[in-house]
Amino acid sequence: MREFQKAVAVFDLDRTITRFGTFSPFLLYSAANRPWRYLYVPLVVTLVLLHKAGWIARPRLKEFMLIMIAGRRRDEIAERSRKFATFLIDRCLRPQARAAIDKHKEAGHLLILVTASMDFYAEEIGRQLGFHETVATPAVWDKEDRLSSKLGGENCYGDAKLRYLAARVVELDGKLAGFDRYAYTDHTSDAPLLEWATKPQVVHPKKNMQAMAEKLGYPILDWD
Repeated sequence: MREFQKAVAVFDLDRTITRFGTFSPFLLYSAANRPWRYLYVPLVVTLVLLHKAGWIARPRLKEFMLIMIAGRRRDEIAERSRKFATFLIDRCLRPQARAAIDKHKEAGHLLILVTASMDFYAEEIGRQLGFHETVATPAVWDKEDRLSSKLGGENCYGDAKLRYLAARVVELDGKLAGFDRYAYTDHTSDAPLLEWATKPQVVHPKKNMQAMAEKLGYPILDWD
């Protein structure tokens, strides 16, 4: 592993460094040149409502939503991911998010993007923003290199996000002993990540996250 300055900075993606979630916008963008796939939209909206009512688990919902772009070749998805990432970074980041990322980069810290978003576009966002590593929900590709609607592992959310991060740290041959551990997130689902951090940071929290941050004394940041 390359030498870093005794600190790792872990950033959530959706609604932390961006102003909104990215999965649905990516699906809509990627389906644009095959508009018949928009016929799935009413079904997806219904399934989202069922998920919010507790009838469908989050990983299953994500697999249903992937049907909108399943069957696309890996090179097609890669090109869509590249263009989507460029647009997102140019237009949709919180104004101070890039400065926060660059501050850690200039200090020589290990930068890791950790997100429940799908790996094929999250990795491209991470690359364009200068992250050293991206940890995301893995996709499945068939023998013809076409995207499946199945997930390639756990949805990288909640406790699973910390498990994925720990596994990647081992792959990097660094256990981060003695490192300062920064973690930036907006959501209560990342409570395990904030507990792992020595320097937890909460960005634009909603009501529940605001209450948790105030109770535990976590700094609350405004990147707008």
